[in-house]
Amino acid sequence: MKTIHILIFLLTIMSLSTFAQRANVHGDFPDPSIIKYGDYYYCISTSSNWAPGFPILKSKDLKNWEWVSNVFPEKPDWINNSYWAPEISTENGKVYVYYTARKKGAGLCVAVASADKPEGPYKDHGPLVCEPLVGSIDGFAIRDKNNKLYLTWKTDGNSKNQPTPIWAQEMNEERTELLGEPVELFRNDLEWEGRLIEGQAIVKHGDYYYCFYSANGCCGRRCSYKTGVARAKELLGPWEKDPDNPILGDEENWKCQGHGTPIVVDDKNYLLYHGYNEETGVFTGRQGILREYAITDDNWIAFLPNYIESDLGTKNANGTLVYFEDDFSGAEIKPSWQWSVYNKPNFKMGKNTLVVSGANNQKPVFMGQRIYSKNYQATLSIGKKSTAATGISLIGDENKNISLVLDNDSLWIEYKNRKEEETINKMALPQEYEKLELSVLVENNSKATFLYRIDGDVFVPVNEEPIDFAFLPPWDRAVRVGLYCEGREKDRAVFNHFILSEINE
Repeated sequence: MKTIHILIFLLTIMSLSTFAQRANVHGDFPDPSIIKYGDYYYCISTSSNWAPGFPILKSKDLKNWEWVSNVFPEKPDWINNSYWAPEISTENGKVYVYYTARKKGAGLCVAVASADKPEGPYKDHGPLVCEPLVGSIDGFAIRDKNNKLYLTWKTDGNSKNQPTPIWAQEMNEERTELLGEPVELFRNDLEWEGRLIEGQAIVKHGDYYYCFYSANGCCGRRCSYKTGVARAKELLGPWEKDPDNPILGDEENWKCQGHGTPIVVDDKNYLLYHGYNEETGVFTGRQGILREYAITDDNWIAFLPNYIESDLGTKNANGTLVYFEDDFSGAEIKPSWQWSVYNKPNFKMGKNTLVVSGANNQKPVFMGQRIYSKNYQATLSIGKKSTAATGISLIGDENKNISLVLDNDSLWIEYKNRKEEETINKMALPQEYEKLELSVLVENNSKATFLYRIDGDVFVPVNEEPIDFAFLPPWDRAVRVGLYCEGREKDRAVFNHFILSEINE
């Protein structure tokens, strides 16, 4: 065992047996990266095939986060999909985001964008490295002892049953081009690392560079992610791996922990990384955990039982815990609304109204919010001027979803699991009413009851037995809940209010 102070060790053991920490960034927030800029902290994450690309959250105290913008409100022309693994950094007042995306007609690339402030707007500079056949992912920038700037990344060899080396290559100061030749730092060569290592984040403490890295399966119900550390006195090596790896695995109420970025908070060292909560699992996705670490007496790294946690939601006047609410009163849509990278909605804001148009391909348009607990209710007010099929949805992706849909005076549940589609419990509604609300009530992560309410009366269930939606979460993402619109381009879905909260008994 490492030579670490006995008090720290005892506290760790006590923590593992008695303490179940909360997340720092709740909901689906994988591969998180964090910086301090001025008086605020900013963090960003993978958004995968949810657009806009790469959410940006802001906090002054690391406990209350506000979703302020996204790196890419519009998709750069060269990108097809897969907004993965962003790393945010700042130098001389400038902000850089190194990120992964899949190039049109090609594979995965590491690219970079820059801005004058963390909220953006960002200028995309395009790909820095795109290894043919296997692809390149997980860009991270670091300077060596001579102040040379390097990009590090991972060869995505696991996609072709090949090794996954971590590389470093010098980069110009404009962050637009790599210089010289790449140098391999290390690769997956140990049994616990399995098919891959990835998600490297390098920080210097004392005489050593330390590289946090993750190994094995990142995502989904069968994930096996763990975190290791390697060290070197020179950036280009030689690197040695901690013989006590993995230094972070499944523990407490979290599993598959990894892919993080270090940050200094009040002169203490922390790592912001992701993990699946044991209670909510793949339905809320990989959530952000902010945990302190220390340098041991023999110059390795050990995690401490010290976390910076945040509360979840706020209580309204009725005492209900509200996770998200939108009355569509702003001039612009709130930045936390997400949609498929393949089907951007056409929408506009009105007076306390969001109007969404049908798509030119006449496929359904979904706009979703992250979920935060295993029991929740989402309720949506529908405008009477809707001419498109309009509704509320539980969304895995564009091919896996369940919706309560209103079209003219008919209401039904629309079930889609790839090629399997079904219309459930179609019914007629009264033609005369002032207000219609659609709602979905979820219990124990994956049991959904859809309801409607007319003119503030009691909610009426549409399905007598809860519908199981355990099939919804994609392998690398979590469920969203939100808005549905289907129709021609001239058709409109009108929304007046949306609220996501704990189940109100």
